[in-house]
This record gives sequence, C-alpha cells and structure tokens, in this order.
Amino acid sequence: MERIIPLNLPLSVAFAGLYFFLIAPHFVVSQIIRETNGAGLSLFQFLEDKRAGNPRYFWLRRGIRGVERQLRNSGLSVSPGVLFHGVAFALFKERLPNDELQAVGEWLIHPANFQVVNSIIPGLIWQSKQAKDEGFGKAPGVWDQLVEIWQKFHRATSTAGKIATALAAIIGVVLTILRLIKP
Repeated sequence: MERIIPLNLPLSVAFAGLYFFLIAPHFVVSQIIRETNGAGLSLFQFLEDKRAGNPRYFWLRRGIRGVERQLRNSGLSVSPGVLFHGVAFALFKERLPNDELQAVGEWLIHPANFQVVNSIIPGLIWQSKQAKDEGFGKAPGVWDQLVEIWQKFHRATSTAGKIATALAAIIGVVLTILRLIKP
C-alpha cells in the first residue's frame, strides 16, 4: 500500500513533546487564575448574601481558602484555617467591616495591589489568636478529623495489645504454677 503523506515518526514525537511543553504552562497559569478569581467571586457572593440577611458561610470558606492559596503563591505562609477562623470570629464580634472583605476579594482578582490587604491579613490572624484566647477553637477540618480517628484507633489497638500481652503473661504464669503444683 502506498502512503500519500510520508510519516516521519521521530519528527512527530518531537513535535508532540514540543506541544506539551508549550501548552502545559498555559493550563497551569489559567487554572491558578480561575481559582483566585473564583475565590474572589465567592467572597463577593458571601457579602451579597450577608447584605440580603442570609450569609452562607461556605462561600466565605471557599473565598478565604483562595486567599490562603494566593498568599502561598506570593511566598507568604499562613496555617490552613487560621484566616477563616479569624474572619468568622471577627464577624461574630462584629469587628470586620464589609468593605475590608470587599478589598480582599478585589485583591484576589488583582493580586498586584497587595497594599490594600496588607493590614487586613495580619488583623485576621490576630482575630484568630483572640478567638483562641477567648476559648473559641478552630473547627476541625476533614484532615484533622481523620488524624484524630487514626490516633484513637492507634491508642485502642495499643491498649488492646498491652492487655493481650498481660493476659498471655498471666495465663503463662498460672499454667507454670499449676504444672509445678501438680506432680
């Protein structure tokens, strides 16, 4: 059978590899941009719901996770959940104006303007510390709950192992004593 288009396999592989290295950065960068824009829109949705009298906190949690992600991308690190803890406590104590959350949402969409949120982020971390000092701990996330279940399981199996070992030792001693008593 005759080929109409000559196929050069090494050249095809080279072009496929080149395509991958040219397109991969586009997918990565566009995903990061979508996540931060989505987080900003989530904060705006929370603010809109709050103004309507029905704040849905899952929007706030999603938006604040985006803030934490954006801070990590900027080279700053915040423990997971600290900002949400601080925001929730500040809202509970009515210490967080809506315009500050609005500014954080706008920063997510335009991250070059960090000066706007430069004082808000440390304030939220401080609010989290205040909440902890007043006895309001962070709600455990899914990972925290899994770690706690594992620790309980490990303690239970460790205790059960110790009890089984002690019982085996006691039974061994009793059997040895019975053998010595019985001629």
